[in-house]
Amino acid sequence: MKNELVNKILKREESLTRSEIITVVLGNLCIIFILVGLCGVLKVKHDYLKTNSSYENVSDSFVKGVAEGMQKGGISESIPTITIPADSVSGDAGNENAEAADETVTAIVPEWYDYIEVDFDGLKKENEDIVGWLWFENEEISYPIMQSDNNEEYLHKTFTGEEAIAGSIFLDCNNSNDFKDPVSIIYGHNMRNKTMFGKLKYYMQDGYYEEHQYFQIRTPKAAYRYRIVSYKTVNQKDEIYQGDFDGRNLSTYMNEVVFKDSLMDLGINVANDDNFVILSTCNGSGSRFTITAVKVGKW
Repeated sequence: MKNELVNKILKREESLTRSEIITVVLGNLCIIFILVGLCGVLKVKHDYLKTNSSYENVSDSFVKGVAEGMQKGGISESIPTITIPADSVSGDAGNENAEAADETVTAIVPEWYDYIEVDFDGLKKENEDIVGWLWFENEEISYPIMQSDNNEEYLHKTFTGEEAIAGSIFLDCNNSNDFKDPVSIIYGHNMRNKTMFGKLKYYMQDGYYEEHQYFQIRTPKAAYRYRIVSYKTVNQKDEIYQGDFDGRNLSTYMNEVVFKDSLMDLGINVANDDNFVILSTCNGSGSRFTITAVKVGKW
């Protein structure tokens, strides 16, 4: 009986020891998983910061606005002004102004093609694959446009060739780099920190479109202005990405494919010599959010 009691006690102690070991091992594994996850988060944040800094530097170095801050988007910021003597104002308004002050300050808004200047000679020295610059007139979306012979090259690579989650804004490899195709597609990631095409989702908010209708594309030889006319969510294998009109003219293709099921459609009359740009970004679960704009100006 005594020996049996001793054996039971030893087995119980052995069992407790194993239980404790399992607890310690599980605890250590949890700590390891937490540390690995934390390292992953820190790595992503570092990647974001490095990429943001890189694009800010290239914008500051090669894109100049007519007023401070304009190269980053937002033409309402720091619009240049001139002073006009009150006695040069005609009519009763001039007499009233003369009594109030010696001079009147008037804001002068530049033409759209004078908003920014892009140094493509300098950009080409950084990377020959740069084909243009995308600039939103009233939003901080301002990036070089890349293009290679495939649509994977710049998916996770910056304009400097560095690997990065955000990658680059890039033109579809099948499009002409002078943006003279009837429909050109530009891709960009939907970043959580709202960089790249992360702000395009704002177009689904009420009232946002009214203040953000225009963007520009600059190339080494021309400046183009576009007005957004449609946006919608599509499948990643949508006909939009096939690049085939299937015998249809541009007007029919736009109405049957691009404008179909649009969340916002101005109902424009498409001419067969129009030029459109589609901005495309990931939208989760295999879908993409697309914004379609028509060319309304060239310089």
